[in-house]
Amino acid sequence: MKTLFDHGTPAPLWHHLTEHLVDRSSENGWEMLENGELIRRVKQANKQNR
Repeated sequence: MKTLFDHGTPAPLWHHLTEHLVDRSSENGWEMLENGELIRRVKQANKQNR
Protein backbone atom coordinates (compact mmCIF):
# COMPACT_ATOMS: atom_id res chain seq x y z
CA MET A 1 0.00 0.00 0.00
CA LYS A 2 1.22 3.49 -0.83
CA THR A 3 1.00 5.95 2.06
CA LEU A 4 1.68 9.68 2.28
CA PHE A 5 2.63 11.33 5.56
CA ASP A 6 2.05 15.04 5.88
CA HIS A 7 3.98 17.37 8.18
CA GLY A 8 1.76 16.44 11.15
CA THR A 9 2.48 12.72 11.09
CA PRO A 10 5.03 11.52 13.65
CA ALA A 11 8.10 10.50 11.63
CA PRO A 12 8.92 7.36 13.68
CA LEU A 13 5.57 5.87 12.66
CA TRP A 14 6.85 4.94 9.20
CA HIS A 15 9.26 2.42 10.76
CA HIS A 16 6.21 0.32 11.68
CA LEU A 17 4.91 0.25 8.11
CA THR A 18 7.64 -1.89 6.58
CA GLU A 19 5.29 -3.55 4.09
CA HIS A 20 4.08 -0.19 2.75
CA LEU A 21 5.57 2.38 0.42
CA VAL A 22 5.71 5.53 2.56
CA ASP A 23 6.32 8.98 1.10
CA ARG A 24 6.48 12.21 3.08
CA SER A 25 4.93 15.40 1.78
CA SER A 26 8.25 17.17 2.33
CA GLU A 27 9.96 14.79 -0.13
CA ASN A 28 7.63 16.09 -2.84
CA GLY A 29 7.84 19.78 -1.95
CA TRP A 30 4.32 19.70 -0.48
CA GLU A 31 5.14 20.36 3.17
CA MET A 32 3.33 23.71 3.26
CA LEU A 33 0.09 22.55 1.59
CA GLU A 34 -3.16 22.27 3.53
CA ASN A 35 -5.22 19.07 3.38
CA GLY A 36 -7.47 19.95 0.43
CA GLU A 37 -4.62 21.15 -1.76
CA LEU A 38 -2.41 18.26 -0.64
CA ILE A 39 -5.06 15.75 -1.71
CA ARG A 40 -5.44 17.47 -5.11
CA ARG A 41 -1.68 17.32 -5.68
CA VAL A 42 -1.51 13.64 -4.72
CA LYS A 43 -4.34 12.79 -7.12
CA GLN A 44 -2.65 14.78 -9.89
CA ALA A 45 0.68 13.04 -9.29
CA ASN A 46 -0.98 9.62 -9.31
CA LYS A 47 -2.61 10.35 -12.68
CA GLN A 48 0.75 11.39 -14.14
CA ASN A 49 2.47 8.22 -12.89
CA ARG A 50 0.04 5.78 -14.50
